[in-house]
Amino acid sequence: MQARTALVTAVALAAALTACGDDNGRPPPATETVTSPEETPRQTEPETSPEAEETGEQTLSLTETATFQDNIQVSLSSFTRAVSSGTASPANTPYARFTIKITNGADRTIDLNVLTLQCLYGDPGMKGDQISDEGLEGIPTTHLLPDRSITAQLGCELPRNETYLQIEIAPGLADPAIFAGTVK
Repeated sequence: MQARTALVTAVALAAALTACGDDNGRPPPATETVTSPEETPRQTEPETSPEAEETGEQTLSLTETATFQDNIQVSLSSFTRAVSSGTASPANTPYARFTIKITNGADRTIDLNVLTLQCLYGDPGMKGDQISDEGLEGIPTTHLLPDRSITAQLGCELPRNETYLQIEIAPGLADPAIFAGTVK
């Protein structure tokens, strides 16, 4: 059986190699295709529904509500400052604590495992860590039924001398919502 497979492979390889040149062992002449501007096919934008147009990247204040496709809504609230404990990750780090609320306005269950969150602070924007500490639940990792909502306490690194905070949230491959503003 192995000998038959090797023979078939050798024959296929020989056929492929002989197809690359002509009978004299020379490769075929190169060809160049030039397309005039009139012949260039135009790229068209895919048709989108009004609902899809509304779900592009969103830039919002820290306390506004982002609405994603299928009426999935995300809002942030209750911003306060804190310092993480010695056992937190990262430890002894100043941060902004806040509440995230996710509401499923879709007619189907959504998987929150695909939700991503990134933090930036200051000018220029520095990547801030998401804080893992007692009392901070992190992003929910569950399935959310239609017409239900869930809240969780989160934290983003924010040094004491910084006030500008940007939080980017994206549900899966959807365009992100960028929440930005000042935390006192």
